[in-house]
Amino acid sequence: MASLTIEQIAELAHVSIATVSRVLNNQPHVRAEVRERVLAVMQEHHYTPHAAARTLAGQRPKVIAVFISRTTATIFRNPTFSHLLQGMTEACNAKGYVLMVSLDSANRADDPATKLLNGRSVDGRIVIPNTINDPLLPQLIADRVPMVLVGKHPLLHHIVSVDIDHFAGSYQAVHHLLKLGHQSVGMIVGSLHALATHDQIEGYQQAYREAGLPIHPALIATGNETEQGGQAAIEQLLALQPRPSALFVSSAVMATGVLQTLHTQGLRVPDDITVVCFDDVPTAASLNPSMTSLHQPMYDLGATAANVLIELIEGKTPSSENTILPISMIVRHENEVWGG
Repeated sequence: MASLTIEQIAELAHVSIATVSRVLNNQPHVRAEVRERVLAVMQEHHYTPHAAARTLAGQRPKVIAVFISRTTATIFRNPTFSHLLQGMTEACNAKGYVLMVSLDSANRADDPATKLLNGRSVDGRIVIPNTINDPLLPQLIADRVPMVLVGKHPLLHHIVSVDIDHFAGSYQAVHHLLKLGHQSVGMIVGSLHALATHDQIEGYQQAYREAGLPIHPALIATGNETEQGGQAAIEQLLALQPRPSALFVSSAVMATGVLQTLHTQGLRVPDDITVVCFDDVPTAASLNPSMTSLHQPMYDLGATAANVLIELIEGKTPSSENTILPISMIVRHENEVWGG
């Protein structure tokens, strides 16, 4: 059964909408018997005031805005964003906050919805920038509204942030491949300007340095966070002489394109070439072939970002200004050793 509106509550209780608003807001100047009648109607119909009703009652809803500087196509094709937003939403719901989301924010600064979320109508902001020079960041920082970044920014150390350990995850994956005997590991990243890419490349290079192997820049390709980009990147790496015997791909979306190209070229995973993916999305185990992957705690990342922001909004000091969540590796093939 659909929840009653404030107008229907007023009609059933034989009072005005203004009276219902005063009861919702626990304001004076309402006779006791009238207040009891309104509350009885609400209880009988299991009425819970939603954000709009609270606004009518004079209680502005507590709102957190999320700005995601990615194209809508990228967001909806990448399941990690759904887990991230689920964590944020459930954390906000638990604390009585409403979550509003602006997609493709960096390219829609003049959009009415983005302007609304930029205003003082929000209590705090979670920002998921795409690049170091994201054009949305200076404007949001200048507004001095409580803000949390999802992603460690190398130049904004004074802004509270939460992130996953991209350096350790990348190092763990490449170290795993080198330990298996691979001498040439290709890497496909989304963009050289993305926040996570710097740490991912650093982790890759650290594993190479510890193994005493030379680092070849040609082994690192970009895939633009798309299947088509993954296809183009793997074609670039396969053209190298000698070609890499293993691949580390920084997203499942690009890895899908990589696997398609490998299949087209008659290369078997992991028999002919080993692939490790940064995203352990639900499809990673069911892909044919399945991939060893790194599990990113995206739900926890979203929930942590929301909880830290709520602490800032409520005047509390967060336990850490830069929270880094660990990553774990899920090995799905025992026969990944390179035979030369």
